[in-house]
Amino acid sequence: MDALVLPLVDAAAPEWRAALDAAFALPEITDPVDLSGGLVSLAARLTVTDPRIKAAVLFAGSFAPRATFEEACRLTIPLHVLLQWDDEGNNREASLSLFAAFASPDKSLPPT
Repeated sequence: MDALVLPLVDAAAPEWRAALDAAFALPEITDPVDLSGGLVSLAARLTVTDPRIKAAVLFAGSFAPRATFEEACRLTIPLHVLLQWDDEGNNREASLSLFAAFASPDKSLPPT
């Protein structure tokens, strides 16, 4: 998993930060911003490395690299995590482990 996902995250995170830079260059865009959706590994990376992101809605997948779990332990912004509870292709326990790793004191995992 690490060999597949981490190169994508490493390449995409700077592109997303550049998109945020471009958005914040517009006079009508101001702090704070929220992040919603996308690959949970990328979202975790962005939220721990960009202080402009103040809250996030994440879609928990069951396959996350070790680095994502390490970043989750540093993620303290408010989180709303969505999990496809009855998806046969999703390992529920692995997704719940990732949710437990998020350090945010303000996190929710609603039933879906």
